[in-house]
Amino acid sequence: MPITFEQFPELFARITQAVHDRDDLEGLLVDILAEIANSFDACGCTLRVFELPEGILRLRAAVGLSRSYLEKGEVRADPYISEVFSDEPVLIEDVTNDPRIQYPDAARREGIATVVGVPFPILDETRMVLRVYFKDPVKPDSVTLNCLKALAGQGALAVRNALLHQRHVVTFRNISTAIHAGRGIEEILKCIVEQVTILASARGAIYWILNTRDRTIVDRVTHGFDYRGLSSVDYTAIEHLFNPEQGRQVIIGDARNDERIPSLERLGKKRVQTVLGLPFRIAEAYTGVMAVYFGFRK
Repeated sequence: MPITFEQFPELFARITQAVHDRDDLEGLLVDILAEIANSFDACGCTLRVFELPEGILRLRAAVGLSRSYLEKGEVRADPYISEVFSDEPVLIEDVTNDPRIQYPDAARREGIATVVGVPFPILDETRMVLRVYFKDPVKPDSVTLNCLKALAGQGALAVRNALLHQRHVVTFRNISTAIHAGRGIEEILKCIVEQVTILASARGAIYWILNTRDRTIVDRVTHGFDYRGLSSVDYTAIEHLFNPEQGRQVIIGDARNDERIPSLERLGKKRVQTVLGLPFRIAEAYTGVMAVYFGFRK
């Protein structure tokens, strides 16, 4: 593996610049893999992305490997045979005798001796793994593995940015469709809270419409986890927490221990760690308050 520690900064800088400059995700990923394969004297690289619920590592980019090898079959994200759930790089020194290799015969025909897998989180439950393939047995040191981890992080950043952009486009399209389809206010608000929950990777979201003159709740729509506790929430509680007249965002970093939320059942607080409140002026005496909830899994 010929790259030295002194050479790494230049390689990292080239890849980082490409991530920020290029809009073509597929071409960018191929270029990143080609740089890695060339710099580490590897015979090939792949980048696969794992998303629930399929449990399959889907190929996003590859260099240096034959089509027959890449099409050998589905690559499962089983925790017993895949490094995708690991926190650190994984070295498979002998592909012919390691149970983590799903297709040892295909690897042998391809001339692969060693595989280094570098897993990385991307977004929510989406993870990716960079795999670097070598024709000769290798045993990279910690410096080399850290270099690979840093480079894999740039690939993860590129994929993450693309996924976020895709989410924004889908959210805008869905909300615009609801509005232009002439749906009622409640349907539109339900679409908004659902799309915001997905976009923000949140536990849930609520949209209140308030009459600030009469100090009443005009409407309420929710999406996400169980909101039975919301039945007891009145105008005073929302005003105390979000202060909608000021029109400023409110962030509660620790909802379970914030004195503004008196019990775990108030304001949909159960299993919640963080609350983001966004007041919106609608018209005259009417104000909207969007509350987005983040936190603990069931």
